[in-house]
Amino acid sequence: GVCMSINKKLTMTICFLGLLMIVLAISGIMQIDRMSARSKIMLGRSELINAAYEMTIDFERVVMPANDYLIHGNKDEINNFDELLAKLKGSTAKWQDLLEHTQNHPEHAQEEMELVVHVNADLTKIEALAKQIFQLPEPIGNPQGAKMMEEMDKVADSISGDLNAVVNLTKKDMQDAVILNKNIQDKAKLTFTITVLLFLLIGFTIAYKVSSGISRNIQKLMVGTNSLATGNLAQRVIINSKDELKTLAEHFNVMLEKLKDSQDKLMHSEKLAAVGRLASAVGHELRNPLGIIKNAQYYIKSKVGTQDEKVAHHLQ
Repeated sequence: GVCMSINKKLTMTICFLGLLMIVLAISGIMQIDRMSARSKIMLGRSELINAAYEMTIDFERVVMPANDYLIHGNKDEINNFDELLAKLKGSTAKWQDLLEHTQNHPEHAQEEMELVVHVNADLTKIEALAKQIFQLPEPIGNPQGAKMMEEMDKVADSISGDLNAVVNLTKKDMQDAVILNKNIQDKAKLTFTITVLLFLLIGFTIAYKVSSGISRNIQKLMVGTNSLATGNLAQRVIINSKDELKTLAEHFNVMLEKLKDSQDKLMHSEKLAAVGRLASAVGHELRNPLGIIKNAQYYIKSKVGTQDEKVAHHLQ
């Protein structure tokens, strides 16, 4: 295996945990960006609804001047109609522009656009009829004007129905967007939670594996030193990790071998010394009787001499 120091193991663990945190942060930023994009879509839907209501309100006002002109004959209604018509065309153009530039076109966008195009075509009819009414010299009680007003009301009913349909479709798109946004939020929360838990589990597992490996090897060394303290020189510390602790364990085992050799040599030396002391004591104990015997031999020899050849032979 690759030899890796404890410092390198800890550094790599910290770097890996840091990398996990960076990935987690990027994931969170991506979720935030997605939610921001959905918020923009929701804002676009809201603006479409407001513009649709604005078109409806402006339309309800635009048909009133022609009717009032037939009732009161006031020429000011002509300018009033032109202003209201211009405002209605502006709100219609605003709605179309919002629909064209909104992000992620609504499901019913094509249908809504066709309805507004139809509304614009009917507005042309409304404008033509209104101008004909305003050209009547005697509008009050004018049968022709009443007939044109009746025709205008029919066109107005068609426009009103189209605008109500646009409002309903826009609201439906908004509701769909709200439901989709909620689903995306729930999915994003679940994904983010799972990601956080997964990263925490991975980080905890790696940190635990590194720390437990170091702790376990240190515990082996402690057992070895305690065994040495009791005088057990046969104990050996076995560490399989490729780091400083394995080197320390190998040096510790070498030290035990040297101590064992020294102990064996010391015991051998003590045994030799004991044998020497025993030999010295035995020799001392043997010298005393031999001295007495030798003195007795000398005395007998000095007394008997060579008178008896057999005794003289044994005394030699």
